[in-house]
Amino acid sequence: TMFAFEALTYSIGLIGLSANGILIYAIRRNTPEALCKYAIIFLAAACCDCIGLLSMLITGTREVIFSGSCMLEFHGVCSLFSDAVTCVPSGLQEYMYDTTVSILCLSFVYRLQIIRDTKFANRKV
Repeated sequence: TMFAFEALTYSIGLIGLSANGILIYAIRRNTPEALCKYAIIFLAAACCDCIGLLSMLITGTREVIFSGSCMLEFHGVCSLFSDAVTCVPSGLQEYMYDTTVSILCLSFVYRLQIIRDTKFANRKV
């Protein structure tokens, strides 16, 4: 079962990195001038997501819950080094996921502002 967990984790990570790489390329290459500021929000989210996915691949974290406690097991490359080295990518992973969600929420606020703002009412956005 551990092999299946690691295979699934690494597959998701590689698919996510590939998808975000394509998204970053598409944003940089094909964004029209009118949407450049809005595209920066998605570019930042994709970059944060890539950093989080790289951290996930480095740590290979598995949560084990027992008796009301949560223990983290690290099975990635970082487990070859000290605990301090393991904590850095693990913390970075959590931080990047939170940042990505916050940036996506910001994109919804930005869209809502465009919809509600009267100066944009007569334009096609």
